[in-house]
Amino acid sequence: MTELRDCAVATAQTLPLTPDAAPRAVARGLQESLLTSLELGIRDRLATVDRRFAARVAVWESGADKAPRAPRMVTPWPDFLGSLAVAGAMASAAGMGRLTGGTEMNSLPVVAPTVIVSYAVAFVLFAVGVVFVRRERDALLAEYEDSRAVTRETVLGTSALFAVICLIAMIVRLFTDDVFPAAIAATAVAVLGAIVTLLLAVGAWRLAKASAAGGKWIQRPKGTVRGRQRNEALSASEDARDEAAAVLEDVSPETRDELAEAYAAAAAEIASRRVLPAKTVKRLVPGDWIAARYDVEV
Repeated sequence: MTELRDCAVATAQTLPLTPDAAPRAVARGLQESLLTSLELGIRDRLATVDRRFAARVAVWESGADKAPRAPRMVTPWPDFLGSLAVAGAMASAAGMGRLTGGTEMNSLPVVAPTVIVSYAVAFVLFAVGVVFVRRERDALLAEYEDSRAVTRETVLGTSALFAVICLIAMIVRLFTDDVFPAAIAATAVAVLGAIVTLLLAVGAWRLAKASAAGGKWIQRPKGTVRGRQRNEALSASEDARDEAAAVLEDVSPETRDELAEAYAAAAAEIASRRVLPAKTVKRLVPGDWIAARYDVEV
């Protein structure tokens, strides 16, 4: 405990301060060195809470009447187009010809190449989608309302469902129709397609859960006013405190006590420097570092 407390006090002694410094910024500056003592998984979960909180209070703290325009992004359009290609493969394999009066579209010599070509297009589009997701990852994680990470999760989840149906349909065709090399190749491609789409769907789900939206679709209000934004900011603060406390439930009670005592000592050191006004020092909440971390000035 002494080592962690000494580290916190040393941070407080050297932390740059100005009289107009925001309480939350000061508190987080003090906590930066403390949180490094936690496991990486715990820190990552806290970072997710931080992102969600930041996205929800951004409009209130910017002073704008409306949320800032979302940045232009390509995601999730490549994935959406890839999903359409998988849907085409599924429709062909499942018997699209039956819906068109039993035409040749239902015959395996037509279905097999259709499935192969459809998946070839889908794989290219999904690869493009992955490239853009990597480029736009930070922006995707920061979105709270109208989250494109959540939209992508839905699209790829639907694609995985289509791919599984396509695979089942191709396996049934192998048992009921004449087998030839192209049909076997199409079935192998369907197997690969099911695996790829399932992996992409799991990855999209993880990204959506890690985003500020937390995997939930939250629609952007058409017209917001300052009163609503203030209430949203206060609600965001309360929710973030509860979520952070839930994360820290996976930390031992001894570690939680050490963090609390070290932060209290650091806050006391900040107060002793007499740079910050009394009201800012009070908002550092020495007895509750989580409350200080998600403090909102209203």
